[in-house]
Amino acid sequence: MDEEIEVKLNYENKEKIVEILKQLNAKFEKKFELHDTYYGLGHSSMNNKNNLVRIRKKGDKSELTFKGNCIDTENIWKRTEITTQISNPEKMNQILLNLGLNKIKENKSIREEWKIGNTEILFIDFTHPEELKIIEIEAESNEEIQEILNKLGNLVTRTGEESFKRFDKKTSKMQKLLIELKKLKLPIKEFSVFGSGPIAIRGLKEPGDLDIIVTESLWNELKEKYELIKKKGYEYLTINGIDIFHDWTHQDYDLDKLIKESEIIEGIRFVKLKEVLEWKKRRNNPKDKQDIKLIEEYLSKQ
Repeated sequence: MDEEIEVKLNYENKEKIVEILKQLNAKFEKKFELHDTYYGLGHSSMNNKNNLVRIRKKGDKSELTFKGNCIDTENIWKRTEITTQISNPEKMNQILLNLGLNKIKENKSIREEWKIGNTEILFIDFTHPEELKIIEIEAESNEEIQEILNKLGNLVTRTGEESFKRFDKKTSKMQKLLIELKKLKLPIKEFSVFGSGPIAIRGLKEPGDLDIIVTESLWNELKEKYELIKKKGYEYLTINGIDIFHDWTHQDYDLDKLIKESEIIEGIRFVKLKEVLEWKKRRNNPKDKQDIKLIEEYLSKQ
C-alpha cells in the first residue's frame, strides 16, 4: 500500500527559492498541466479527515487515485494513496457518479517539477476555479521534508486546508444542490433538471435554486410526502432548495418526452440546452435575455 507524505507552502520569491534548490543539487524535471476532479462518498468536503477519489488528466494520459484520510503533523500531511492508470476518464466519471459518489470540485493547474533524489518539489499555479500559487514538497519521510524546509527558512510558510477554502466558495453552490437532489433518491428515469440548471451545470452562471420536472406517477408519489405549494397558478413542491414541478409554465410541453430525451451529466438527467433556449425565448422575460445570450454563445462553440 502506497503512502504520500507532503507539505504545502506559501511563498513569494521564486527566484531565491530556485537558487537554494540548485545549491541542494535539485534538478529541473518538467513543466506540465493537470486537470483534477475530486469525489467523495457520503460527503461533499475536501476536508483532510475524509477519504477522496481523484481523476487526474495529464495530456492524453489519465489516472484514478484513492486518497485516504490525512494524519496532519504541523501541516505535514501523511495519507494512503493508491493510483492506477485509466483509459477513459469520462466513463470513469460516470461510474463513480452512478456508484453514488459526489463530485466535489475540479482544479486545473500548471506545475513545474524539481527533484532532489526521490524528493519532489512542485511549483503549482492553480488556474481554476481560482488563481493560487503554492509549493508542494513530497518525500519519503517527514525528516526529508523538514531538512528542505530548514534550508528554505523564512522564504516559505506552511499552509493547510485554509488556502483552498476560496475554491469551496467558488464552486460549492451547484454541487450542494446536486447533492441535495441525490439525497432524494428519485428514480433517474422519472425526472430531469430544467430551468437554469442546464446552464449552471456547464459553469455559465451561478444557480439560485434547482428546478426539476417529474413524471405524473412520481409527482403523485411525492405530493403525498411533501407539502404542496400553490403560487401564481402553479403547483410545486420545495425540498432543500429544489423545486419540483409536474407542469411547466402552463405551456404545451410534453414533460415525459423532455425527461426521456434529456442528457445525463454527473449521473443526473438535464433537459437539453436547446430546449432550455426555446423555452426562454417563448417565455421572453427580461431576465431571460442574458441567459439566451449565454446559451447561444455556448452552442455556437460546440
